Amino acid sequence: MTRNLKEMLIPGALLPAQIFHHSFNRYLFFDIDICTSCELMHTVQKLVRAGFGLEGGVEVYSASEYESLNMFRVADDWVQAITSCEKYLRNAGDYGGLILLDTSKQWALFQPRPVDMGIFAFNSQVEFEKFVPDIYDYFFSCADIKNWISRKTEHDVALVETVGYEVLSALNKNYCV
Repeated sequence: MTRNLKEMLIPGALLPAQIFHHSFNRYLFFDIDICTSCELMHTVQKLVRAGFGLEGGVEVYSASEYESLNMFRVADDWVQAITSCEKYLRNAGDYGGLILLDTSKQWALFQPRPVDMGIFAFNSQVEFEKFVPDIYDYFFSCADIKNWISRKTEHDVALVETVGYEVLSALNKNYCV
């Protein structure tokens, strides 16, 4: 595991447990495969650009082997860069997810497998909704989790039954307090 990855992630940890060595000031969660959803890749890229600008680099790792797969700039075409990683993984028989790390350690994205929930953690006070109006088409927030576990509506009850109260409560405890 390279230095940046070791400094950011707790080896072997998976959501809803704490997976980062240090806390970020904001977290968003997703349940779409980052490797195959061009829309999610574009949304993450827009969020990173809005919160951190066009400078900087992105390191990409295999979530299963912690193998370094690629490094690209924030200004590059993320779809092409991430898709090439996904193709490499599939050709190697690795059906795990990806980890994306900011080289300046201001944000990280982690999804252990395409069918698992992922997390986008970052240090920014930018009101992303102003720059990325469709943000919540792809992500859910700590406020969403708190609303869901309150079970005030039928939708909340159904969602809690589907995802699991324990999972949502653990996300809330580990990332939203």
